[in-house]
Amino acid sequence: MTLKEFTDRTGLNVSLNAFEKFNEFYMDLPAEKDEFCAAFKEFSNLMCEASELRCQLKQEVKDLESTVETLKESLRNITERFAAYAIANDDPQKAAGLLGYRGAARMIVKKKEGLSDAEIDILAVALEDY
Repeated sequence: MTLKEFTDRTGLNVSLNAFEKFNEFYMDLPAEKDEFCAAFKEFSNLMCEASELRCQLKQEVKDLESTVETLKESLRNITERFAAYAIANDDPQKAAGLLGYRGAARMIVKKKEGLSDAEIDILAVALEDY
């Protein structure tokens, strides 16, 4: 089969180097030119569709990852607001439950007010790891 015959039958423009590889494969098969080219064209179409789907999926994954990061940030903000509310209402244990002892300790210290006994206990527990 010639490159022109391949191009005419498949509608695909390929390099001479690529054609020679395809033609070697064709020569090893007990298929007619038209049969081989029709199967090659179908395979080529499927590969194009698969490539397009892959690109779409990559974009969807990227979009989902962005959404996850946005949701994580929103959750952090909401959690910090609840913890700040808990500390403001003298419930540092609830803040520690939301943020962990270190997070609650940071928030208590940021408050820059006098510390209650419960707040001091949380700071002590958080600092034990150091």
